[in-house]
Amino acid sequence: EYSNAVKVTPTNPVSADLIPPSEVAAVTAAWSGDNIVVSYTLPSTDAGIRFQISLTAPNSSVGYFYVFPSGSSLNQTATITKADLFTQFGEHYSSFSGVLKSIDAADNKSSGVSFTVAQRVNPLLVCTRNR
Repeated sequence: EYSNAVKVTPTNPVSADLIPPSEVAAVTAAWSGDNIVVSYTLPSTDAGIRFQISLTAPNSSVGYFYVFPSGSSLNQTATITKADLFTQFGEHYSSFSGVLKSIDAADNKSSGVSFTVAQRVNPLLVCTRNR
């Protein structure tokens, strides 16, 4: 037996998040000994769950570093060690330009916020100047 025809409205079972997270603010970077410390402020809404820091060396080589926020503070810091820098670049550089991108759970990336790592002072020059 057959029943009367019934109108059916299909629904899409796939829901995709294509919206990137909000950008971080106040990105700064500075040398701390042989390491680079990147400081940034998380947005109050729709913050990323991890962050990609790309550094560009003076010879245009690019290295990528991924960090996760720590704690519940909006003010965050990430340290890129001398060893990590050498692993990415194979050399030691004294300055970089950078971009910090937010990444959400669906792996959407924000456009990014640019920053610079100022020229690092050569410690050997400091020693000879103080003589």
